Amino acid sequence: MRETLRDKKGVTVMKGQHYDINVLLLSLLLFSIGLGIVYSSRSKENSQPYTNNNLTISTQDGLDLLGPFIIAVNIKDIITLLKRFPQETSFNIAKRIIEEKQSSLKSSDKQELIFGLAQALSQKQDTQYKFLDLLLELVESNKLPVLLIHAVKKGYDNLISDLITWAKSKEDTIPNLQDIAKKALFMAIDLQETKALEALEKSGISIDEQTATDLIWYAVSQNKNPTPIPFLIKLGAAYNKCKEGNTLLTKATAQNNLPMVKAIITGLQKKGIPQKDIETFINRFADPAIGSPLQIALEKKYVDIELYLRQQGGLEK
Repeated sequence: MRETLRDKKGVTVMKGQHYDINVLLLSLLLFSIGLGIVYSSRSKENSQPYTNNNLTISTQDGLDLLGPFIIAVNIKDIITLLKRFPQETSFNIAKRIIEEKQSSLKSSDKQELIFGLAQALSQKQDTQYKFLDLLLELVESNKLPVLLIHAVKKGYDNLISDLITWAKSKEDTIPNLQDIAKKALFMAIDLQETKALEALEKSGISIDEQTATDLIWYAVSQNKNPTPIPFLIKLGAAYNKCKEGNTLLTKATAQNNLPMVKAIITGLQKKGIPQKDIETFINRFADPAIGSPLQIALEKKYVDIELYLRQQGGLEK
């Protein structure tokens, strides 16, 4: 139990009561300051740069100020607040947040925090890279390309070029950062992140004919989700290319993957390929020993694929 004492008027009070009240008042004051800063900046965009101010605050006081927002996992408001602090203070606080293992923030939340701060520092490369280096503590070295996917999913498309440049600057010491852009495209296929794949392309990552062809063959041969297939065909994937005696359709059919077969043909239709050319493609085979898609479906008794191919112009030969 706490000790009790009597004041000059003989009223019994708890020892330390005044201290507790002062702590509470300080916490409320810090929280009020935080809310004031946040709501004064709510109309600003993610790309809002650091403000030029002389606000002096210690790392611990900054963490105390951010405490309610961290508990609420309110990343955007945390970013808004940190952008009002001197950059060195902001970095020290961000580093502490990243290193905290018992935080209510998940790894993806912490990544978003760094994305927001780094995007605001696009004109200060050295400082920006210092923040981006914190990402290395959040992702396993063999999964670093996922950072690009997470960035576009969180709306930081404008940061992609900076992330790629940062990765290139560290390739010599961190080999897993080599070709991070291309690796991110394949990882998007693995993770079934079609929207992220499209966003990466829109953000400036080039998907030329060869890359699109490599991606579509990877998706088909590895039985991945078929959703990105029409997008890759639209970008110019060489859908007529054969590998190891297979066309895209014979490979998908041999794997009894009806959704993939449909996605390939739908992609050709959306691209505006004439129906006659689509039928030629459906009936084409690269190796007589493997046969056409319809022949494979008949031989393996893949009835659903057989019916679909016939509806699209598949013929027995």
